[in-house]
Amino acid sequence: DMLSRHLEARGIESTRVLDAMARVPREEFVPHVFRYAAYDDRALEIDCGQTISQPYMVALMTQALNLGPHDRVLEIGTGSGYLTALLAMEAADVVTIDIHADFSRAAAEKFRAHGFTNIALHTADAAFESPVLAPLAERYARPSMVDIDALFASLGVELRGKAVTLREDAPLAWVRRAITRGAAE
Repeated sequence: DMLSRHLEARGIESTRVLDAMARVPREEFVPHVFRYAAYDDRALEIDCGQTISQPYMVALMTQALNLGPHDRVLEIGTGSGYLTALLAMEAADVVTIDIHADFSRAAAEKFRAHGFTNIALHTADAAFESPVLAPLAERYARPSMVDIDALFASLGVELRGKAVTLREDAPLAWVRRAITRGAAE
């Protein structure tokens, strides 16, 4: 199965991450045509030229966040909603923003169907000037794209290749951890 073959065998040790991945049905977050491959360890195409990341990468990123039950998460790029659902299993609440209305609608349906009440979903451009993002930036942090240097700099976040570090003087009151995510998912 996916947990033992792809995740535990490759060093995913967080019981919270493994539990979340066992409880969130990945096949419901991939297009019907790819459901047969939902647990294969590879990225799968979704809409708008995007992909849902392979299970191992999702687990690795989620484990690296080391979220706790009081953490608050800002996710930029909802995509299929799979990662959002996993984050919601571990954090107190998740705000997620996607520029694609189709992604937002589909993800919202999945979140409702699975009883997630700690996810706030917005359809918006996550540029710094976004009226959705600006008021949230001081309460939430989970930068996820490397193309928004100006936003990160304004928030006290420094990009180093594909890694993110937070300066001590970062103005984000709720910042606990931050990692980056590539364009996929």
